[in-house]
Formats: sequence, C-alpha cells, structure tokens
Amino acid sequence: MNIEEIKNELERIRSAPFASKSDAQLWAYDTLSKSYKEKLRGSQPEPLRRFNSTKNRTCKLTLEQVNEIREKYSPFLYGKLKLAREFGVSKAVINRIIKRESWKVNPELNTESLLNNYYQKNHENY
Repeated sequence: MNIEEIKNELERIRSAPFASKSDAQLWAYDTLSKSYKEKLRGSQPEPLRRFNSTKNRTCKLTLEQVNEIREKYSPFLYGKLKLAREFGVSKAVINRIIKRESWKVNPELNTESLLNNYYQKNHENY
C-alpha cells in the first residue's frame, strides 16, 4: 500500500457518519440500545417475530422434525452428528434446536393442540 492509498483510506474513515458523532451522542445510542435490550429481555420485537415466522421463510425442518430431534437426542447414544446426518442439516443447527435457541415458540400451534397430538400418538394402542 502506498502513501496515497493510506491517505485516501484515512479520509474515507474521517468522512464516515460515525466519525462525526460526539462521545455524548455515541453514549446516548449505546444507552438506548441497552434499554431496548432490557425491555425485550432477549425476545424479538413483534414485527421481527412476524417476519421470522415459518410462513415467511423456507425452513429445512418442520415442527414435527424439530420435536423428533428433541425426543431422540441422547448424549453419547444418539448424538448431534447422527441427528444432523439423519435430517440433512449441520451439527450447529441441531445444537441450537436442542438448546432451544432456535424453534423456541411456534405461534401457529398452541400448547393444548400439542398435548392432544402427543396424547393421541402415544396412546393409540391402548
């Protein structure tokens, strides 16, 4: 890199929008961001929840498959790698499902219908 390229890069950085903010403005943005995080407590705002709904995106897995993954997972017996290969996703996806970092809540189904489905599946033979 020659001296002209360095000067151009420095000028580009100096003219960036964040470079003209005062410390007080940056502190205010940070405080506002923290207050939103505390208000939401780790959940997504309503517009994002609607946007991230399974209706609006293509998922490789269905809710039934996710529930099956959670039921089948057993460390050292039926591990994450085996599940990942079986369902055609990465080990990281399986890990997030098991930890409930993804597929936390499905607003399309309520708890009562899930319990009814579970009861019907497990008590068919009785």
